[in-house]
Amino acid sequence: MRPDLYRRFAEFQIQVPPLRERREDIPALAQLFVSRRCRALNIEEKVLDVASQTVLAALPWHGMCAR
Repeated sequence: MRPDLYRRFAEFQIQVPPLRERREDIPALAQLFVSRRCRALNIEEKVLDVASQTVLAALPWHGMCAR
């Protein structure tokens, strides 16, 4: 990336709450990832059922582990 462009972008910060605080986004995000993977594998698109969405939304979503 060009240094001047990087400096301009570095001036802005966007705060995004962690996924555990916006569980309503989980089903749509999960379906997006499943759809992308199906396209990448050139297979028929799969759809997450309600039970799968419920399980995913119930997970604790702790975030990234410190390394």
